Amino acid sequence: MANMTASNHVNMNNLSGSLYHRRALYHASLYNQLALINCKRYTACSKRSGYDTVNQQGSAMHLLIFPCLLQREKLVTLPACCFELNRVLGMEDPAQEDAGLKASREAVAFLASIEWKELQDCLFADTLVTVSDTGRELGEFSITVQKANYDSQPCFHVHASSHGSIDDIPCGTSITAYISKNLETLEQNHHEYVKLQDYRLDRKSQMVRRGEQLLVNKVVTEREEVKRQILTFPLTSLEGFVSEASNLVILRILAQRKKIPENMVFLSLDNEMHISVSTYQGLGLKKQMVGQESLEVLGIERTVEAIEDVPTKWHCYFLSDGHLVSRVQVGSPVTMRLVQLPAQMGEDDKADKVVFEKKPLVWEEDMQLCSKFLDRKEELKADHASYVRQHPELKALLADFLQFLLLRKPDDVFLFAAEYFAPFSSQRTLGSTLKSSSIIKMSEN
Repeated sequence: MANMTASNHVNMNNLSGSLYHRRALYHASLYNQLALINCKRYTACSKRSGYDTVNQQGSAMHLLIFPCLLQREKLVTLPACCFELNRVLGMEDPAQEDAGLKASREAVAFLASIEWKELQDCLFADTLVTVSDTGRELGEFSITVQKANYDSQPCFHVHASSHGSIDDIPCGTSITAYISKNLETLEQNHHEYVKLQDYRLDRKSQMVRRGEQLLVNKVVTEREEVKRQILTFPLTSLEGFVSEASNLVILRILAQRKKIPENMVFLSLDNEMHISVSTYQGLGLKKQMVGQESLEVLGIERTVEAIEDVPTKWHCYFLSDGHLVSRVQVGSPVTMRLVQLPAQMGEDDKADKVVFEKKPLVWEEDMQLCSKFLDRKEELKADHASYVRQHPELKALLADFLQFLLLRKPDDVFLFAAEYFAPFSSQRTLGSTLKSSSIIKMSEN
C-alpha cells in the first residue's frame, strides 16, 4: 500500500509538472506576441523610469527574463507574469500608465441605449439567503435601488450588503453608491472585512468624480498596519467604465431584456484598483426552485479580469422582471438563494392573474345582514333603557338643563352647555366657576 501511495504521488507530481510546463509554454508564446506588438509601449515606460532602451533591446530584455520568472516565481497567468516583469525591471505598471484597455463598441452602445423606463423598472429590493454547500444558512445578501439626489441632481441610490459567518468567522461586504441615469458612478463606497480572534482585515475604498477625474481612495487595515493609496483616473480614458454598483443595475436590465448582446466588454477596477475589463455572457434559461415553485430563470455570467490575480467569475440567475434568484462566485462553496417569491409581481404575472370585480354591498337587501342589524338594534335599546332606569338622576339633570336652556335661549348653545356643566368638572374649583360663569350672573340679574 505504501508503494502504491508513493507511486500515485509521483504520478500526480508528473502530471501537475506536465500541465505546468504546457501552461508555461502557452503563456510564453502569448507573451512573445504581446512583447513584440507592444514593444513601443514598454519602451515608453522604460524611458519614464530612466531606462534608455530602443525597441529591439526592450523586446529582447522582456523575452529573456520572462522564462526565468516562470521558473522562479511559479507564475502561471500572463497578467501576473507581466506585472512581475515590470517590477523586476523597475518600470511603472503599464496598467496604470497606458494600459490601452478600452470598452467594446457594443458595451458603449448598450449604455447609450438604456431608457428611463428601464431604470424605473429596476427600483426594487432583493433579499437572498447565503447558504453553504451543505445547505446551512450563513447570512443574508440584499440589494436595493431607489431614486435619490446627488448635488441637487436626480440620480439613483444603490445599496448592496452581504454579512454572515463562515466557519464561525464574521465577514461581510457592503456597497453604497450614487449613479447617474447613464450609469456613471458619481460616488461609491466599498467596504470589506474579516474578523478573526487575533487578526482583522479591513478594506475600504471610496470612488468620487471630481471635475474631469475619477478619484479613488483605498485604505487597507491588516492587524495594526494601515496602508493608504490614492489613485486618479482621467474620465476621458474611462468610456464604458462600470463600477460594482452600476453592474447591479446592468444585470437587472439585461434580465428584463432577456437578451445579452455579444462582445459586452466594459472597463472596470479589479480588487487592487487596477484598470481592467469585465465581460457579460449569457448562460441560457433553466428551471430553478424558489420555495415550492419551479420557475424559469435566465443566467448571466460576469467575469472581472485582474492584473495581479486570476479572473473572478459570477453566475447570477434572474426572473423575467429582474429579481435576483441566485448568485454564486465560481469556485466558492457559498451560494446566495432566493427562498421566497417577491411580493411585487411582474407585469406578465399580473396579466395572467384572474381579477374578480367587487360588487357594492347593500345590507338592507341581504336577509342575513338585515337580521343581524335588527337584533343588534333591539339589544342596544334594551341596554340603554336599563341604564336609565338604574340612574334616575340622569332624567332630573337633563330636565333642569333643558328648562334653563329654553328660558335663556342663548345664541351659542355649546358655550352655554359648557358653562352650565362647568361646576361638575373635577378640574375646576367651585369659586372660580361661580365668578366666571355668565349663567350665574344672568340669574342674579
